[in-house]
Amino acid sequence: MNLLMVVSPATWDLIERIRPELDVFVDVFDLTLAPLLPEASHHVARALRAAIEDDRGRDWLRSVIDSGRHAVFASEELRIGLFPVRHQRDVIGVLAAAAPSRPVDGDATPTGTGLPADIADRRIERIGWTLRTSLEADIAASERLDRAQHHARWTDGVLRFLSFLHTCSSEAELFEAIVQAAAVWGDLDARVYRRTPCGRYVVDVALPSAPHFDGPESLDAALVDARGMPLHVTSVAEMEQLGWSATTGGITLMPLGAPRRPAPWLLAIAGHADDHLSMAFDVLTRTAAVRLDELLLARLERLGDRLRRGLCGTPTSVPATTARLLREFSVALPAGQARLLVAEPGSGLPRPIASVGVELFGPTTVWPSLQRMVTAERLVFPLAIDAAMAVALELSAPIGRPFSLADAALAERATRWIEAWLAGAWRGLTGARAAFAAFVTAAPSPLEDPADRTPANAW
Repeated sequence: MNLLMVVSPATWDLIERIRPELDVFVDVFDLTLAPLLPEASHHVARALRAAIEDDRGRDWLRSVIDSGRHAVFASEELRIGLFPVRHQRDVIGVLAAAAPSRPVDGDATPTGTGLPADIADRRIERIGWTLRTSLEADIAASERLDRAQHHARWTDGVLRFLSFLHTCSSEAELFEAIVQAAAVWGDLDARVYRRTPCGRYVVDVALPSAPHFDGPESLDAALVDARGMPLHVTSVAEMEQLGWSATTGGITLMPLGAPRRPAPWLLAIAGHADDHLSMAFDVLTRTAAVRLDELLLARLERLGDRLRRGLCGTPTSVPATTARLLREFSVALPAGQARLLVAEPGSGLPRPIASVGVELFGPTTVWPSLQRMVTAERLVFPLAIDAAMAVALELSAPIGRPFSLADAALAERATRWIEAWLAGAWRGLTGARAAFAAFVTAAPSPLEDPADRTPANAW
């Protein structure tokens, strides 16, 4: 560490100003034995520089740097005290204090008059210890100030990043920003896991990581739910149970999304996060939860707009209008297939009244129940329309894009909108005198276009 850089300019200026007023002369040397104060014209100053540049003086200086202990020795004209200047426990420089002295036994004969050696030593030590303490106090204060400034800059960056999260237009963009922030802030490996309806967390967003940070592609949600969150795992056995390597150093699991159970997303951070990082990620996950709710509401609003547009246009049959609504539903969610199903009065088997899209998981060999069902491939939501007949909306996931819990929540809330429209149409047009299935499959009226009937609608 460079002593010249860690001491404040004000302290250097103060030492330079008081040098002529002291009863001893002082100088400061770095680890390379180079002087850090300007050269003075005083004869003691010149004698001190000459003594330090001498081989004997350099040996004393190196000895003080290596041992970390102060020393006092005599040159031809001076008594010289050397005081190590420390940063934490490391010596980063030496303060030298010198005074003219008369010889004592074993000393060289001086060329001029001076103080007795004991008096010179007392003056040297008084000034030397005082100035050394002042230098070390200034270094400590500068270090605290640097830490405070660094923390302030870091906190400002965190706050600006939290503001940026509110501009993310999609879940993918939000999660990508979070995992990149973890890598930049603390060189941490972060992954976002998405909870599937089948009870597992699967990787949704992750950056390429070092081999010893490789995490599992999926997690058993039961292992996470049983512990509660946020979860800090440092036990080797628990990390290996969750699928991480023991060399990771620790795992932190934090929920993303609204504070409800189960958590729809999970942020997994591999590596050690200090207190500042932990607090930052805690605020980050709360901010992300707010933004995720905003994105979900925005998706719901866009879906509602598409459904409202589906009701506009030329009056047509209820099945055709329903099919148009399902088409808008499928595009907005998205879904590979959407069907409105009713239970046959005799057999109880589901029968499609309106259908869009194609079956992406092969032909249905067993009809799904018209009770609520949420899986990664299929969503079924019952509609409260006709108490005498079960009615449900069935959605199939596209290939390569299984439904998430957020998709299920969005679809279920939008289903209530379709439910209200169908119930209102049935009661408004028939007074609820005809069975719902007969109402939606009635023969076309003169105002209806028979071409609106699809094979599924007319089945």
